[in-house]
Amino acid sequence: MNIPPIIESTPIPHRNHRWVWIVALCVFALVLAISIPRAFLQTFFIPAGSMRPTLCEGDKVFANKDRYRTHEPKRCELVVFEAPARAVSMVGQPYDAGHPVMYVKRVIGLPGDHVKIVAGKGAYINGKLLTEPYIESPADYDFPGGPHSDSAMRAQVQQYFDGDHAFLVPPDNYFVLGDNRNQSHDSHMWGLLPRSALRGKILRIFWPPERAGEVH
Repeated sequence: MNIPPIIESTPIPHRNHRWVWIVALCVFALVLAISIPRAFLQTFFIPAGSMRPTLCEGDKVFANKDRYRTHEPKRCELVVFEAPARAVSMVGQPYDAGHPVMYVKRVIGLPGDHVKIVAGKGAYINGKLLTEPYIESPADYDFPGGPHSDSAMRAQVQQYFDGDHAFLVPPDNYFVLGDNRNQSHDSHMWGLLPRSALRGKILRIFWPPERAGEVH
């Protein structure tokens, strides 16, 4: 006597069970949507006006904190970094490597670049005036040139002075400036930024809502 095999079939989920699955999938998707950006995004608060008009006091921004693990910084990118000890001490703050002060500036000089700033005109890179539509106004100072109050900065300028009234950016270092050139505590005051101090690339403003959007 031939007995037909038993064929197991998957039961059709009850309508209520189907809704449970839908809700579970939505929750899972929401968790992914929140956790994946957090893996490479970090938020920062802008406390002062050294980056005006690009970034203003009170702005909150997103930064890609993994960008410079795999990419080299490009000219004119906005970067967030741990302020060097000299930068912190020059404004009267105690330097604590365990609790670094974070700065945001714009990359102007790359390794190997010859940087010069001419008062009232702008920044020259390798002898050519850099087009900078993002700045508040041209710098009212020359660099390198004039006395520097900080002895370490004087030594750095002397060390990297290229003989043609410009400053040579050495390997693994960057020359960074604020967009509000005349109200910015940056490389023209405290010197070179080591690549190791970089912590991310600024992507966009997310607060306040009326200023939200990508930054360039």
